[in-house]
Amino acid sequence: MNDTKWLWPGYVPFEALTTIAGVPGIGKTRLACSIAAKFSSGAEWPEARANDTPPGRTLFVTEDCAPYLRSVLESFGADLSKIDYSNDFPCLGSSADLLIIDASIVFRLFRNAADVRQLGSMARSQQMAVIVLKHLDGQSRRAKGTDAVTSLSRLVWLLSNPHDDADSGRLLSLRKSNYAGHGTPLIFDPDGSFSAAKGVAHE
Repeated sequence: MNDTKWLWPGYVPFEALTTIAGVPGIGKTRLACSIAAKFSSGAEWPEARANDTPPGRTLFVTEDCAPYLRSVLESFGADLSKIDYSNDFPCLGSSADLLIIDASIVFRLFRNAADVRQLGSMARSQQMAVIVLKHLDGQSRRAKGTDAVTSLSRLVWLLSNPHDDADSGRLLSLRKSNYAGHGTPLIFDPDGSFSAAKGVAHE
């Protein structure tokens, strides 16, 4: 873990793909907004972890929800001058340090494994952190769309609602890691805050 450069230590590395998967409506986009807000403003990471990464630029790739994203990001304390939006695959030379690809556009951007490998190559060459949000099938809990997104991601996180309660916090737990060290499970609340998931182990 010490050899890895992290945007969010133990959760989101630079130069690699990270997937956050969950059923539609679970709160993946709000979670991504919270990460982007902390990265843009230099705020502490969950559990009072110091944010030693200099604030950087985030590019959201999304179909049509930029106004919603701006509203959520502002409520989470983001520096909006460091957030950009696009509805297409970013080109080489993008100034973003963090790229977030919304689940609304994953199907269109990633038709096959070659498309995902191109994104991974860009992450490495530009020393960029990439988060891909993916919908899970509600019954099988498998990620929809090309399997290459999850198979080529270095970390895959699951966002779930263990109590099946619309008002309860969401559980962020690990499904896959290619690293010796990674973060512990967390509870993510809709207001953008986090807390420890006591007594919960990764799947």
